[in-house]
Amino acid sequence: MRAISQAFDRLVTEKSCFLVDIWGVLFDGEYFYDQVIETLLKVRSAGKQVILISNTSRSSSAIKELINSSQIEPHFFDHIVTSGDVACRLLNDSKMVNRLGICYWPVGGVDRLDWPINTLCQQANQIE
Repeated sequence: MRAISQAFDRLVTEKSCFLVDIWGVLFDGEYFYDQVIETLLKVRSAGKQVILISNTSRSSSAIKELINSSQIEPHFFDHIVTSGDVACRLLNDSKMVNRLGICYWPVGGVDRLDWPINTLCQQANQIE
């Protein structure tokens, strides 16, 4: 275990930014893992950036609410980026809208999406 700690300390010294996955690294879906706060504080106290990432379809604002309800404080990380953010940004890009068309249906259920959808990209409310 000491070798892992030394290797991590070396990474903290050498790298300027850490991309940290949320599910399976910080969080098991219900609880945050032991030593998460200690590790994030070590990275932040070294003046490094921490960007939390996830492949969830939910927005980073929804994930931030989840994290804020835990012991992970906002100053432990710089940003949160999710696949949902990236997808929403692409779907709201006018070039992408012109290629895909104005009407789309998110497969997997619209109830779980919390995306802001602008006037160019309108979600289909029902299959005709």
